[in-house]
Parts: sequence; C-alpha cells; structure tokens
Amino acid sequence: MEQGTDKGSIRDLVFVTLIGILFSRFSLGSMLMTVPLLLVVPRVRKEGLVWLSYALVFLGSVGWTLLDSKDLLTTQYIGMVAVSLYMPVCTIVGSAVWTAAGKKSRVGLRKYFLACIPVCLMGLAVAVWFSTDYAGSIKELMKSSMMYMFPEESLGFSIEPVVDTVVSLMTLMFVPMGMVAAGLPVLVSELILYRNDEAWQYDFAFMKLPDVFVWAFLGSWALALGFNFIQVPVWVRSVCWNLAFGLGLLYAIQGISILVALFRRRTAAVSAGRVVVLVLCLCMMPGLNLACLVGLPILGVLETWIRFR
Repeated sequence: MEQGTDKGSIRDLVFVTLIGILFSRFSLGSMLMTVPLLLVVPRVRKEGLVWLSYALVFLGSVGWTLLDSKDLLTTQYIGMVAVSLYMPVCTIVGSAVWTAAGKKSRVGLRKYFLACIPVCLMGLAVAVWFSTDYAGSIKELMKSSMMYMFPEESLGFSIEPVVDTVVSLMTLMFVPMGMVAAGLPVLVSELILYRNDEAWQYDFAFMKLPDVFVWAFLGSWALALGFNFIQVPVWVRSVCWNLAFGLGLLYAIQGISILVALFRRRTAAVSAGRVVVLVLCLCMMPGLNLACLVGLPILGVLETWIRFR
C-alpha cells in the first residue's frame, strides 16, 4: 500500500514539475509556476524528491531563459538577463524556503518573512547594482524597449518622461517585487489547500508581526523620505526605499489579516480567500487602489497600539 502511495507521489511530482517548467514560459504564469508543486508537497513523504523537483523547475526556468537570451550573453547587455531572471528565481527560492520551514507553522507572517530573507538579499543586491553607472546600458535598453512598445506617433505625446519615471521606480521596488513573487504562489496554494480548514482560517485571521518590526518600518520610511533632502549616494537611497516598501508589504498583509478577522467576526462563513480576492479587485480599481495600497499598511501598523482583533 505504501509503495503504491510512493509511486503516486512520484507520478504527481513529475507532472507538477513539468507544469511548473511550462508555466515559467509565460510572464504571469512564471509567478505561479511553483503552485502545482506546493499543492503536492504535503502528500510527499520523501523530502529528497521534493528538492529534486524544485531543482528541476529552477534549472528548466533558468535554462530556458538563458537559451532565449543567448545573443545578449556576450554583449554589454548581459545584465539584462540577470534582471529578467530575478522574478522567477525569487518565486522558486521563496517557495523552497517556505517548504523547508516545515509544518510547525502552517501560516504566519514570521514564516513568510523567513521565506523572504534570501529574496530580500537578492533584491537589495540588484537594487544597489541598478543604482550604479554599470547599469546605465541596461536602463537605456529598457527605455528603448518601452518606447518601441508604445510609439509616440500612435499616442500623440512623448512618453519619455513616463519611461524615465518607471525605470527609476524599478530601482526602488526590487525588494517588494521579489517578495510578491515569493509570496503569491504560497498564498494561492495555501488558500486552495486549506479553504475548508477552520483552524487555518483562524490562524490567517490572527497573523501578526512582532511589535519590534514597527520601529524598523518607521525608521526606514524616515530615512527614505529624509534622504530626499540630504545628499547621499544613490544606492543608499535605493536601499532605504526598498526596505521601506518591503516592510510596508508585510504590514499590508497584516492589514488584510485584520480585515479577515473583522469580516469573520460578523459571520464565520466569510473565508480568507474571499477577502483576499476582494482586496485584489479593489487594488485594480483606479482611485480605490491607492486607498488600499496606503490604507492596508497603515491598518497593519496601527495594530501595534490599537487592538482591532
């Protein structure tokens, strides 16, 4: 009986590994390529098979990208290949660390923060490099690509200032972008696996960061805003903004957790998945998206002093 179970697990791992590699070929799918693997992992008893699957997805995703970009590997634009690999690598690394954290805590901001540590280190390294003159050719290539995709003749106005702003903002957002790439597949898989698990729903509704994190949040934002008026190296400003946005994302997740608790206080029929989908829909609506992006982190921070749950 156990041998049959093991054979079924191996068959499932092979299937989800191939699906993951296939997902990596699509821009949006690459952020979800580890979801099939995360859904199967709880049923697999041999950890070695799990790590082999992660390694194959990693090699398949990275190898395919390198093959597509082989013409850039011997040019000054080789850094563009590294930038294009950043998000898929964050997705795989975040999922792998989440799996390695084990089942001691099925859900929690601390476990997510642990999964994000290597992602944040990679993000800070890319942000520092992107802030130097060495990345000048990469920025110019990105600008020309964007201007090619959105020609000024068809738009009727110059988009160069917009493109400059987008490229500049990227330098400040590598850490939060990597955290999203690491967290999205974990969130999707957990919502599917435990959609009918009341204990998990309760844990999700009461996720909370240690209170000491609030001082890191306030300090990073104070430095990021203050450096707009003080002359400091570009990479220092970039690091501060990346940390500020990254901590803001953690508190936004805590804000969503608070909303889940408040909704479930009124009726237990409301699941965490429904609240998450509602928040994502609001984030896509002009006007309301800004309210969500600002309001959720503030809600999460305020619980340091005000008990909402």
